[in-house]
Amino acid sequence: MRSYSSWSKELWRIRQRTIIRPVLPSEAVRVILAAATLVLLHAGCTLVTCDDICDPKAGGAGGDSGGMATAGGTAGGATAGGATAGGATAGGDTAGGAAAGGMAGGDEPDGGMAGGAAGGATAGGAAGGAVVFVTNATYHGDFDAQAIGYLGVAAADRLCNLAATGAGMSASFRAYVSGPLSASNRLMDSSPWYLRGTSSVAFATKASLLGAPGFPINRNENGLPVTGTSDVWTGTTAGGLAGANCSTWSMNLMTQTGLKGSSSASVGWASSGAALTCDQRARLYCFEQR
Repeated sequence: MRSYSSWSKELWRIRQRTIIRPVLPSEAVRVILAAATLVLLHAGCTLVTCDDICDPKAGGAGGDSGGMATAGGTAGGATAGGATAGGATAGGDTAGGAAAGGMAGGDEPDGGMAGGAAGGATAGGAAGGAVVFVTNATYHGDFDAQAIGYLGVAAADRLCNLAATGAGMSASFRAYVSGPLSASNRLMDSSPWYLRGTSSVAFATKASLLGAPGFPINRNENGLPVTGTSDVWTGTTAGGLAGANCSTWSMNLMTQTGLKGSSSASVGWASSGAALTCDQRARLYCFEQR
């Protein structure tokens, strides 16, 4: 079998002759055979040089072609890289957006906290402050019958807590009513107490309960002004002592009485100097306990 080099030289001689004269049919066959043989040989080679099979110009073209392929590959790589980079950029933007979203989310909880604080200041009285309100509902003097399972002042406390729970408050409350103990002595010192639904301090200290608030205690458990009767059961005298109290809040007979205060007054808020018969209806003052 002829070698790769001899076939290359033969092809070269044939090509040189075709420049001077037309190619004869027999020579054309030889050219085709030589080219086919070169293709087969080339498929089995690991290194091919242009000196063996082509002239410099053809080699240049081949080089250009190869360069184009390389450039194409590079361009493809660049494109892919661009896409990757674009993806990374997009990913970065997305991450940045997420971070921005996180910041927005951070701002939102801050807004929620601010809103919570504002809610505390508006609905609760003040952020973190104890509140006082007067019940929207009215009750006759037998609290036992209106808070089943509780007796006397404990029944009054129960009515306050039911009102608070109905308004969405989870804190503990006590009613400002006298029984065996005076109303003020029944309360733990959770001062200052803010008027429900405002940021105004109703009672700065526990001692101030024996004086007069700067404004009437006229907001209900929802922080809204009460309408209708201003009578409030207290069973307390003007000096803050225990007084008539419908037999410790266990009777609703018109033959018995209980002292009252007024939700429309500042002076006399706890004792208006008058009494109600125990069959009548009045509100309760409720103080948050902490």
